[in-house]
Amino acid sequence: KAFSGCNSLESITIPNGVTSIGYYAFQGCSSLTSVNIPDSVTSIGSSAFYDCYGLTMAKLGEGLQSIGEYAFRYCSALNTSVTFPETLQTIGRGVFEGCTNVPSITVQGTVERIEESTFRGCNQLKTIVLPNTVNYIGQYAFYDCHALKDFALPSSLTKIDYRAFENNHALNSLVLPNSVDTLCDRAFYNCDGLNSVQFGENLKYIGKESFCESNNLKSVTFNESLLNIDDRAFQS
Repeated sequence: KAFSGCNSLESITIPNGVTSIGYYAFQGCSSLTSVNIPDSVTSIGSSAFYDCYGLTMAKLGEGLQSIGEYAFRYCSALNTSVTFPETLQTIGRGVFEGCTNVPSITVQGTVERIEESTFRGCNQLKTIVLPNTVNYIGQYAFYDCHALKDFALPSSLTKIDYRAFENNHALNSLVLPNSVDTLCDRAFYNCDGLNSVQFGENLKYIGKESFCESNNLKSVTFNESLLNIDDRAFQS
């Protein structure tokens, strides 16, 4: 909690050689406008920049391996694209939750899980790029990402969890890769711009209300692998 609550702090220079940023290190530094993470930093702790609501730019270093939960939560002024480095291995839950002005995010590295609420409420997010190592998209991961339109689900993905993409109004077509076998309840609930869905060859389960209130659906393509369509999956 080195600088936690220093709400008059406007700038910080993190020297090259620092290897980790601790949990809550800059939490609540509401006047901080930018941060440049040097390449020597391998980990950013939980809630490190939580509630830095004046932060407009965050550049992540090329040596970063892990980002703790809620690290940039509610950095609502953040308005530049964010690119994760190729060294990245893990992203905690809620890392960019409530970052309402981020326009695009590129995830690289060997990340396997997009955890709960990672990008929840990023309602100006238009583009997301995920690596072909991601096998799980967690609960609420992209919930209330109203503008999200340009993305391809990775070919490694097997499960999309509860309410992961709920209230996405910009998405108009969806192609699930063949690797996906489970769509949990309300995964694409109220995606009312969606007009076509193509399910992959290995999908077995479509949960309750998965596409409920997606009122503009015109085309849905199933495959023989499907075993169960749960209650109100396509109700409008």
